[in-house]
Amino acid sequence: MALILPHSAFFHIMKTGGTWVRVICKNQKLTLQEAGNKHTVYCELEDIQVLSSRFTFAFVRHPCSWYQSFWSWKMRTGWQMDKPFDACCRSDTFTGFLEQCLEHLPHGMVSTMYEKFLDKGPPIDYIGRYENLIDDLILALSCAGEEFSEQAIRAMPPENQAYRLPEWRERCRYTPELLERVQEADKRAIERFGYEYWTM
Repeated sequence: MALILPHSAFFHIMKTGGTWVRVICKNQKLTLQEAGNKHTVYCELEDIQVLSSRFTFAFVRHPCSWYQSFWSWKMRTGWQMDKPFDACCRSDTFTGFLEQCLEHLPHGMVSTMYEKFLDKGPPIDYIGRYENLIDDLILALSCAGEEFSEQAIRAMPPENQAYRLPEWRERCRYTPELLERVQEADKRAIERFGYEYWTM
């Protein structure tokens, strides 16, 4: 959903730190309402008027770590076979998952998703990066004119980061060949948001 705050609206792109952002906004008593479903894009909102005077922001992350996070999340929570992406890309191995993504979405799953969220509608005012989530959220809220406690935000532990645990890090390793193919497929996102290409 688009999270409506007093002076801003947050668009939650999956696996980019949005769960943590939502908890922060709730704890800071900034949340006024939710608009649409959890991962609504701008053009899908029925009440566009609620955004007309609000500062809008969202977050992205490096495509390579997005795939790692998404796969480990699905392996822990379960694949939803009624959803087209899960149905065509499900795999019990990370390499198998990447192969399926590359076969069914050769132009880059993450790049395509970012374009859907960020380009179909008026421009998003601020796009932060997951890799700099705390500072970028503080900057977004400041630019929006929200009232919040920076200290409380900096003290808030991360959410949904099981992929960083040793077990999942080991299972989410790229092969050199797959790393090259994934980054070629998703080079639009890598270059658009100023990310560096990963190397082995």
